[in-house]
Amino acid sequence: MNGGPGCSSDLGLLSEHGPFRIDSDGKTVLNNPYSWNLVANMIYLEAPAGVGFSYSPDKLDYKTDDDQVALDNQLALKHFFLKFPEYKANAFFVTGESYGGIYVPTLSARLVDDSSFNFQGFIVGNGLSDREMNTNSLIYFEYYHGLIGDKVWADLSEVCCGGNVTRCSFMASAKKSLACEQLVTGTMEIVYSSGLNEYNLYGPCEGQKGLVFDEVSKKLTFTHLNWPFIQFPPIQKQVKALQENADIENNIRLTPPCLNYDQVIKYMNSPEVRAALHISKEVQKWDICSAAVGMQYKSLYSSVRNQYLKVLSRKKRVMVYNGDVDMACNFLGDEWFVSSLGQKVVTDRSMWHYTNKAGKQVAGFVKQMEGISLVTVRNTHGSSFTEYAAHILTGKKYKTLLRTYAL
Repeated sequence: MNGGPGCSSDLGLLSEHGPFRIDSDGKTVLNNPYSWNLVANMIYLEAPAGVGFSYSPDKLDYKTDDDQVALDNQLALKHFFLKFPEYKANAFFVTGESYGGIYVPTLSARLVDDSSFNFQGFIVGNGLSDREMNTNSLIYFEYYHGLIGDKVWADLSEVCCGGNVTRCSFMASAKKSLACEQLVTGTMEIVYSSGLNEYNLYGPCEGQKGLVFDEVSKKLTFTHLNWPFIQFPPIQKQVKALQENADIENNIRLTPPCLNYDQVIKYMNSPEVRAALHISKEVQKWDICSAAVGMQYKSLYSSVRNQYLKVLSRKKRVMVYNGDVDMACNFLGDEWFVSSLGQKVVTDRSMWHYTNKAGKQVAGFVKQMEGISLVTVRNTHGSSFTEYAAHILTGKKYKTLLRTYAL
């Protein structure tokens, strides 16, 4: 499941780890030699209703929340296995990225109580696990990656942390102090509104950023409506204004900032593809994310700690992996979150490697705790996990990594 909330998992299918890629012409379908379906059967699930080509006859009924999505996904999977019972005995894992960090454990906490599934665990890539940890850690990430200077860091330390930045809760302080709120807002705008690619610090910004009004389509594109930061008061004001003063379905478009997937949009909306997929005329055009879903979505969980602990208590396996240059859901916040679960360390943090023409290279780091593995992938981001060190991905070592720590 891709995240959002309100973004299409078809994007993961066609641009990340599915068996096919769409070429730049928006017409040609290419084989992806690094697809995850080389090691497992994959189901790409559109959630919630209204995302991608999924729809409800009553298009106004797209208001939903974390619990309803988990229940709907559970029921959808039940129907899948009723229709395809030949897969029912297989070990079943739930995977997702980004806001999938909420979707995956909330669904998994239901499946662990449902004996009709052979549920064995879940995998989250660069996922939102704890909202405050994600934002607090991002400020540390910014400082130590050179995005904010000593003056701003000193101000943050003094105003938000009382001079102690060993582990400062910037978000908690910002809720109590206007001066701290203004400082934190400034640091967040560097990530989400300045033109940096929030999903890959060292990657180019290929798409739009910020608020854009298209005179031709008359659509408002709000690209920095970023859910890790959506609870912050200044962003809440913008969201509320948009919800009250705009026709969400027809006038607002949500797109991930700095990413260009025009070729996928063109391909999915071609008459030939819609016909081949049996998409009726009443169904909306395919887009990366749905404003009708995302703008009305209600997040219920600021942390999924309880869901993780429930699944771990049933002796199921969990893997959390992070590309280490993703800022939307950064590696440090997920590391803090996994450490906070208090699971016994089995194997301390160590390097894992791959070999290229230059010899043995560090691919990232892995730490094994009872039931849960924490993995980083060097110099990449969550959605491009399968693009890194490509020869690993279909090779013995990659399969060993997945099977050892999750599959």
